[in-house]
Amino acid sequence: MRTYANFNFLKMDPSWIIYIADTSDQLTLWRQRADLSPINGEPYASHKLTNFINVTVRRAFPSPKDNSIILFADYPGTENFQIYRIDDVFNSWLEQITKNPKVRHE
Repeated sequence: MRTYANFNFLKMDPSWIIYIADTSDQLTLWRQRADLSPINGEPYASHKLTNFINVTVRRAFPSPKDNSIILFADYPGTENFQIYRIDDVFNSWLEQITKNPKVRHE
C-alpha cells in the first residue's frame, strides 16, 4: 500500500505536478508530468526531489513566481516541522532554512 498526498501544480509550468509519496518507504517530495504522454521525447516518469531517511515531508508549497518550493518536514513523531527550500525543482538541491529540531515552525 502506498500513500500519496499534497498534490499541487507548479505555478510557472502547470504541466508538472508535485506531490508527497511514500514510494521509497519514507514520505518524500516528487515531481511528475501532469500529462501522461511523452513530451519532447521524455518518457512519463516521476523525479524524486528529496532523499530523506529519518525525516518525513509533511507539506510542500510551490512559489507563484518561479519553480521554487518551500516544504515542511519533521523527524517522525516530533511534529517539530523544519523549513526547507528548493530554488528550482529542475536544477537545484534542497536547502534547510531552519535548523532547530526542538522548535515547531508553521
